[in-house]
Amino acid sequence: MTTNGTVLWGANNIFRLLLDRGDGVEARIRGKVLRVDEGEHNALAPGDRVAVDVDGDSALITDRLERNNRVVRWNRKRHRIQTVAANVDRVCVVTSFRRPPVRPRFVDRVLVMARLEGIPPLIVFNKRDLADDASTAYEGVLTDLGIESIACSARTGWGIDEIRAAITGNTTVLFGQSGVGKSSLVNALFPEAHQEVGSVSVKYDRGRHTTTLARRIIVEPGTVLIDTPGVREFDLNMYEPVEIAAGFAEFAPYIPDCAMPSCTHLHEPGCRVRSAVEGGHINESRYDSYARIVSSLEDGS
Repeated sequence: MTTNGTVLWGANNIFRLLLDRGDGVEARIRGKVLRVDEGEHNALAPGDRVAVDVDGDSALITDRLERNNRVVRWNRKRHRIQTVAANVDRVCVVTSFRRPPVRPRFVDRVLVMARLEGIPPLIVFNKRDLADDASTAYEGVLTDLGIESIACSARTGWGIDEIRAAITGNTTVLFGQSGVGKSSLVNALFPEAHQEVGSVSVKYDRGRHTTTLARRIIVEPGTVLIDTPGVREFDLNMYEPVEIAAGFAEFAPYIPDCAMPSCTHLHEPGCRVRSAVEGGHINESRYDSYARIVSSLEDGS
């Protein structure tokens, strides 16, 4: 019987699917290869819709259905695009004020990807109980840019209701570095995530990052989380410099007026973006973040 389903998680050509008829099944890719973009590191990711041939307890994935969008990063080891999640409503970047400290460069990179892939972002600053003036400065930068952010504490419960309201009714991918308290945040938001969902049991160890692969979790009807392992770096080598510049929303009013049509906004004469930085219209730290990203593309790292 041929039917459709959604990928919950997968590794080594073993995928857990939730079929449209409501039951879960373990499946493999027929022939181990799907006829999709060969430039991708992985053909399937949590959230992907697939066509499946089911015969009793055996199931084979025959095709990946068209994606609405995808959350991507550059896989350094394979030198290919890696899809982290597919068909999401928003990207929630979880960071922390301290322990570890917020890394604006990391968040900026995820924001560039989200803008270029057309996915609304939400930045969550965890560990509010540890915040000080220095650690909250970047939160103000995002506010000035009109980027939604919420401060919270998974330990004390501060801001949890606000986050829950922001993601309820959506499919949200949680993304962040190790140690920021992402798993503890999931526990605080949806304690039922401890329980078995369909035929997939997802457990979180409070206070410790234990996520080893991306998983799609239905926490309540209409609300889905795709939790991902913590990462150290977020590379954007799949984009060209002109695309990176387009990923910084505050550059948009100035790019058309640059003297050079192929301006990289780094050294060319008559660059309106750099003039806007010098005039205080573009945040200097954000521009520095852009320059670092473009430099990393040139270095191949």
